[in-house]
Amino acid sequence: MTTTKTNWVALAFYALVATGLSAIFRLGYLDALVPEDKNIITMLMLAVVFIGSGPALAAVLSWKVFGRQNKTVSFTGTWPLGALFISLLPAVVFGVIGYTNDFGMNPHLAGTLIGGLLFLYALGEEIGWRGYMHDAL
Repeated sequence: MTTTKTNWVALAFYALVATGLSAIFRLGYLDALVPEDKNIITMLMLAVVFIGSGPALAAVLSWKVFGRQNKTVSFTGTWPLGALFISLLPAVVFGVIGYTNDFGMNPHLAGTLIGGLLFLYALGEEIGWRGYMHDAL
């Protein structure tokens, strides 16, 4: 078994960029870009695009600047079919249950959209914190 040294500069760079990108949106600096008539779908879409993608973007940037850390990351792990099943599960469950809303969208379509957005948010966080940081440590 070969061991590699942890690149602490790369980890610090990643942590600063990941938290910085997410903080811009978590702290409300860009609230002026959000429409006044925002609804839950709009808010979830903004969270996915801006907050959830911060760690993933930081991981990609850190990989480009410092190279790979200790391991290679995959989206499917050792069970590709299981990864696909788990990926689709939130959208299917929320779609079946539905999300009653007051903005005129079919409840089942709104539930499917919310489930898919929650998955995308989690994917961005997992690519960064579990994929990059966990493997680097």
